[in-house]
Amino acid sequence: MPGWAAPADTTGMEANATTPAPGGTPAQVDLSTLSDGELTRLLRRLEGGEKTLSRRRAVLHDRIDFVRNGVASEIYAAGDQLDALQRREREIAEERRLLHERIDTVRAERSKRRGYPREQ
Repeated sequence: MPGWAAPADTTGMEANATTPAPGGTPAQVDLSTLSDGELTRLLRRLEGGEKTLSRRRAVLHDRIDFVRNGVASEIYAAGDQLDALQRREREIAEERRLLHERIDTVRAERSKRRGYPREQ
C-alpha cells in the first residue's frame, strides 16, 4: 500500500536482553543479573514497543474496516487488500502477545525484587 511503513522490528526487545548481539540477535541475559536501573530501562523500552505495536494495530483495524465496508472498493483491489491487511494484523497481534509475555516476565522480576507478593 503506498505510504504504508512496516512496523519497527521489536524482536530485539527480549525480556532477557539488554543489547543486540552482532547480526541483530538479542544478547541473552539472566534478568536477575541486571541492576534495578537496567531492569527499569528494559521495562520502559518494552512498554514503549508495546504502545507502538498497539498504535499500528489500531491503524490496521481502521484500514481493515475501511476496505471491508466497501468504501475502498474502487480504490483498492478490496479482496487482496483485505487479505494482506488481515495477515499483517495477525502478525502484529502475535508480536504484541509475545511482547506482553516479555513485559510480564520483567515485571515479575521487578516484583520479586521488591518483595511482592510477600511470602507468609
